[in-house]
Amino acid sequence: MNSNQQNFFSGDLSPNKYVLIATEDQIIGTLAHTYHHGKISNMELDIWFRNHHYTGKGYGQEALRGIIDFLTQKYDIQTYLMRPWRKNKPAVAAYKKSRFS
Repeated sequence: MNSNQQNFFSGDLSPNKYVLIATEDQIIGTLAHTYHHGKISNMELDIWFRNHHYTGKGYGQEALRGIIDFLTQKYDIQTYLMRPWRKNKPAVAAYKKSRFS
């Protein structure tokens, strides 16, 4: 990983950043979080996996729970948004399992 990648994917979380999702032996995806300041402060979350092999195994739910817990504690965010493509039925179902409606 070059120095630009190390800065971009550093372990220091901020209101706008990507976090790597990894298993024991490889990076399998990313989870982006973007802060929006408006009438209701919120974080928009966007999750991507390298391929469909990693979906349906709980990795996304675990990553979402972890990042939401962290961001709620660190930044006192109470509102989270996810905007999956409505035809991406597996993603919509997974987000509903993670308490997004």
